[in-house]
Amino acid sequence: MHKTRRMKSLILFTLLIFTIGCIREHSVLLSNDPIVNKYFNKEEIEGLVKILNFFEDEIANQSATDNIIDSYELFFENIKPEMKLEEFDSIISFGVQKKFLSDLNPILFNEIWFYKKDYNPIIKDTVESIHYKWKGKYFDFLYAVSEKDKAIEEYFKDFTAVGDVSPSILAYSMMDYKKYDLKLERIRLIIAINYLTFNEQLRLIENQRE
Repeated sequence: MHKTRRMKSLILFTLLIFTIGCIREHSVLLSNDPIVNKYFNKEEIEGLVKILNFFEDEIANQSATDNIIDSYELFFENIKPEMKLEEFDSIISFGVQKKFLSDLNPILFNEIWFYKKDYNPIIKDTVESIHYKWKGKYFDFLYAVSEKDKAIEEYFKDFTAVGDVSPSILAYSMMDYKKYDLKLERIRLIIAINYLTFNEQLRLIENQRE
């Protein structure tokens, strides 16, 4: 009898520890995330939090829910038709995002992105585009996350295989959104940066048409 009780107690205790572990894993903030802290300093992490908050505030404003996970799912569902047709439209105002990026800590910005200007012989003019910085802290962080997360591993391989950023590639990477663990802030940060890159590329393309 005592052995049975002890066994039950041990099982319950094990399940409790496992449950607590799962809850902690799904409630890790960027500031407490060990992978984030490995690659970014305190000031840079504050900037990453601003990026995440900016994106989430924008998509929350367009949904009728206070639940951030529901906001993401509605966001993805809203842009799915555009992605399939490759007729992309901006979810976040170009002007609002441009100001946000210009106000972002330039050191952090340069660890994530860089702008590039090239001459386009078709339109006979110089065009500007945005790119991920392959040798920056963000890409190192992305690789580290990809080693622990299957969905991000696939995402990372897509970009390294192509070697560049285009609106269609960025859009397709969001098609199967249900595979991402939206409870983790680091995963939501990757999605946020992905979309902000996509949106900034659209803005630059639009500027070329004017």
